[in-house]
Amino acid sequence: AGHLPMPETLLGRAVYAMDNGDMSEGASLARRARIEAQSIANSRDEVLSLLALARIEGQEDSAIRAAYEVADRSDDKNLVTAVSRAAHAAAVPLPKKVF
Repeated sequence: AGHLPMPETLLGRAVYAMDNGDMSEGASLARRARIEAQSIANSRDEVLSLLALARIEGQEDSAIRAAYEVADRSDDKNLVTAVSRAAHAAAVPLPKKVF
């Protein structure tokens, strides 16, 4: 199997770096991607950046909780589901949603 080209977005490059074992570079790129997403009010990319950061040992809890807050405010059920699944996989308890 051939290698895929490096993604062009900050978030894509962050995940690519992490997938290739460079967690430090991946974390740096994910933080930059989050700042970029916040600057243009892009909840989806902000959540995905935080979920990328949750891959860093010791960051799971804070990153997933922050992603939950952003997803919850966005009212995007897909984002909330993605964060809920990540939280479950990482054993991070989230607040119960009351409707």
